[in-house]
Amino acid sequence: MRKRCTRGWVALVLLLLTVGVQGKAQAQAPACTASDLPHWDARTSVALYCAGSPLPELSTVADRIALPLFLSGPVAAGGYALATQSQPDFASAYRLGLSMTGAYAVTFSLKRIIQRPRPYAAGLVTRRDGLADTESRALTLDDRTAMPSGHATLAAAMATSWSLSHPRWYVIAPAAMWATSTSLSRVHLGVHYVSDVAVGTAIGSGMAVLVHLLGDAITPTMFDPHEGVDRPAVRIAVPLDY
Repeated sequence: MRKRCTRGWVALVLLLLTVGVQGKAQAQAPACTASDLPHWDARTSVALYCAGSPLPELSTVADRIALPLFLSGPVAAGGYALATQSQPDFASAYRLGLSMTGAYAVTFSLKRIIQRPRPYAAGLVTRRDGLADTESRALTLDDRTAMPSGHATLAAAMATSWSLSHPRWYVIAPAAMWATSTSLSRVHLGVHYVSDVAVGTAIGSGMAVLVHLLGDAITPTMFDPHEGVDRPAVRIAVPLDY
């Protein structure tokens, strides 16, 4: 298990280096807008937006690989479980998918209810994710769905769920670093406030913890790693003489 994880993380590092070189031009941020803002959330967000190296490079890489990892992660986990025909692997893949789906459902609903304008839509910064800024078009619903961050939600759910399924330092440490860099990238790219990613992280991690706490209760028997394992009997003695 440790050797497989090590090879996987080495491959991911090589991918990061490749994408980082390709995205170097995009990492060059536009001129930073100096702001003296009274609210801590906006002030902290603009400070991160204006941060220098290595955050621009890190943001570019994290932003480019986030969506592919969100889509391929559960699929890869399920494919590996099929290859090994291991019930614990099936359970891990199932709980990973359930954690990510449940967390994003909560975030998606809150986005539509709260409808908080994104930092660039509020005129605080210029967006850096390669999409058209609001200066050249009318505001859409997506421009008013800052709270909470979907990227932070999915990254936290994915990292937390996989870490709970495989509680080893060589899984937990890289997963936490990746989830953190993904969340910070959303602030640096000008599409989220700090509070957006904080709430998204709480939703993602909370959903993953909840799914794993419920464990066998919500895992189908075909995926249950404890199915077929004899559990110790519980004997209750009731005294009849008073």
